[in-house]
Amino acid sequence: MAKEITKAENIAYLEKGLYYSGFGIEANKTLNDEISKQTKEFSVPLQMHVAGKEADFRLDFKQSEKQPDIYFFNGYQATLKENPEKTQYFAITKNNGITTREAVNLLEGRAVAKSIKLEDGSRQEIWTQINFQSKKNNGNFERKTYFPSYGFDMSKALSDLPLKTEEGKDLPKWIASSLKKGNAVEVDMEMDGKAQKNTIVANPQFKTIDVFDKSNTRILQSNGNTISVKEQPFIEHPGETVTKDVKPSLKEETGVKRLPRKQKTEAVTENTSKGMRR
Repeated sequence: MAKEITKAENIAYLEKGLYYSGFGIEANKTLNDEISKQTKEFSVPLQMHVAGKEADFRLDFKQSEKQPDIYFFNGYQATLKENPEKTQYFAITKNNGITTREAVNLLEGRAVAKSIKLEDGSRQEIWTQINFQSKKNNGNFERKTYFPSYGFDMSKALSDLPLKTEEGKDLPKWIASSLKKGNAVEVDMEMDGKAQKNTIVANPQFKTIDVFDKSNTRILQSNGNTISVKEQPFIEHPGETVTKDVKPSLKEETGVKRLPRKQKTEAVTENTSKGMRR
């Protein structure tokens, strides 16, 4: 028989999950207050700067039907404050933890790699990307998913790019790691005998790493077999369906700044997923 989780353990678990999801400790006070009041469902609104982008979040919590002292973090709604605004709800499950940074990157149109657990217990890395051309009935955009069988080999595509590295050293591991989080990564390259700074973005849909120059024009695509010259400016969500190019945001900023949070609790208006269950 499994040991029952105590109220204190549940709160600590929720706070740890929020912290590692990128929300820091901003929601903790409201979280504790609402749990102490035995509120069945509640939301915590947060305003944050993530990677230099302003975003609003609504964190949804729900009380367990079997154990009133136990609460679940069901998911959160993220709104990127750009013109136009883009909103997506991200459910929290054991197999799908999207951080705030990854959520913003997805809302900017880039793809994110996640490790998921399969039914047989093994793990597999997939790429996911928002399809802004298709919405579900619940208002969420559809998500495109690319499994290993799709054939995108990011490491191979990276190895063919003329990236500058220290003599005798391999490509830094942080570049691949950053691309998998959906970041647009600034790198040093040598092209036509000249050193220059460009930005690279993972594009699993076309099985390529795309290279953009300082004027935001795509100049190269590498798929690990060939490098194509593609002089094409960014087009924000053109009128295409699956085969569109989406505009990445070029600056990768590591700092996360939080705006003053609203000191109020909102009722949950949408229950789009079942939360994490133990």
